[in-house]
Amino acid sequence: MNQVFDEKSNIYFRNTRIEYSNKGVEFLRDKKLKLKDLEISNSNYGVYFKGRELDLGTSVISLCDTGIYLLKGKGHIKETNVKENEIGVLYK
Repeated sequence: MNQVFDEKSNIYFRNTRIEYSNKGVEFLRDKKLKLKDLEISNSNYGVYFKGRELDLGTSVISLCDTGIYLLKGKGHIKETNVKENEIGVLYK
């Protein structure tokens, strides 16, 4: 997994493939998370987010129970294919 921390301690993941997991990406910190060029499939939750801000782009999330689960914070989702999931995006 390619993980880089910037000067503000925000977290970025790029060019990553995740399959057959309970939660593809679980994020529970009060920070910004940027995800780009991801493939997440066959998981209970593709992205399970409870942070400050989610920036998700150019990714594919498929064959999950819930593709993207936003419990808290802002979500910016662009150029992302969320397909063949029980629930595409769940926001609480």
